[in-house]
Amino acid sequence: MKKDIDALLSARQRRHKHAVDVTLDRGLPVIIVKPNTPGIEKNTVESSIILNTASALISALFDIEAEVRTSSVDGDYHLFVVKQEGEAIKRVTVYLEDTHVLGRLMDIDVYVEAKALSRTQFGLKRRLCFICEKEAAVCARNRAHPFKEIKAYIDSKVRGFLLDALSNEVEQALLKELYLSPCFSLVGPFGSGIHKDMNISHFLTSIQTLKPHFRQYLAMGMELDKTFHKIRPLGVQGEKAMLEATHHVNTHKGAHFIFGLALPVFMDSVLRGASFDTFKVDLKAMGEYLVEKDFGKIKKPFTTGERLYKTQGIQGIRGEALKGFPGVFEWYPKKGEKGVFKLLRIMARIEDTTLIKRNLDIEGMKKALKACEEEDFKAMDKLMNTYRLASPGGAADMLAFTFFLEASDHLLK
Repeated sequence: MKKDIDALLSARQRRHKHAVDVTLDRGLPVIIVKPNTPGIEKNTVESSIILNTASALISALFDIEAEVRTSSVDGDYHLFVVKQEGEAIKRVTVYLEDTHVLGRLMDIDVYVEAKALSRTQFGLKRRLCFICEKEAAVCARNRAHPFKEIKAYIDSKVRGFLLDALSNEVEQALLKELYLSPCFSLVGPFGSGIHKDMNISHFLTSIQTLKPHFRQYLAMGMELDKTFHKIRPLGVQGEKAMLEATHHVNTHKGAHFIFGLALPVFMDSVLRGASFDTFKVDLKAMGEYLVEKDFGKIKKPFTTGERLYKTQGIQGIRGEALKGFPGVFEWYPKKGEKGVFKLLRIMARIEDTTLIKRNLDIEGMKKALKACEEEDFKAMDKLMNTYRLASPGGAADMLAFTFFLEASDHLLK
């Protein structure tokens, strides 16, 4: 035990020296982010989620000049060199610690000119214990709470955060796709395009109806080895709820299929500490498990997608799932790119049954899309005018999935 404690103390000294040295070398403030977790074993799945969440927040909030992730027995940490004023940085980081859902579980230290800035020097309140709301330092010194109680709190807090945050990100991804402009002839904020049977209100209603189902798919991912066989029947329930809410207007059938498949795998990957590449492999495996037998079961085609498969061998979104969604992962990520460019990338790669059923020259369109992509989308306006009556619903569904991944893939680092 003493050996473990000595190792932790040495690691803390190295982290402090790292921050001090970088402030002196760079002449700029430094932020050190690490999980605030008890016990000898500091690097757990939960601590990784806390660190990845905090690091993403810091990256989004500040002007970062340099950064590095460092392994440590006292808990891995992320160091940022920031091009802003020290006191302002400290006040923002204290606000994060005090108000974010996981803030109590984050340690965000700010160093300026080789010194760590404290809360008290700016008249800010000391940190409180997340169990009893007394001063955290006093509880830690007196060992006021059993380790099991603290760990149970952390586990519950992290899992609750994931359910809330990720279901919100799905909602935001679908809204971002819905409000995309320009968007060919898709339903959007400026009209319904070529669609006579639906408008933006149908889509807004559908998103709100499906949100609790998305949360349910995420919850399944917390015990995926026990729940994977329930994904399909729950998906049937979700689709039924969507159609009832929209009076049988098909708004998000494809998107619901994608998220119903991907969300359990995504949550499972996060809670296993898996990499993004591992997530992609597992997603393809889940697609094969859920979809592979579907094509053999189609006797009398019911949907447009089934008719196209029986008559032309076109697999549509099910085929994308079987192949592991290459329509996205062949080019992902392009996080600084316009949403419409990402839509064009997807359109160039997938069999979009919503386009095929309208008798467009799909091969000609794909060739034009590829050429436009290769020229950095300089001819986009001309291409969109040529295909202004196209409504790429399948590509739009996959674009929403892309938006979700862009907002959430930091959890898989």
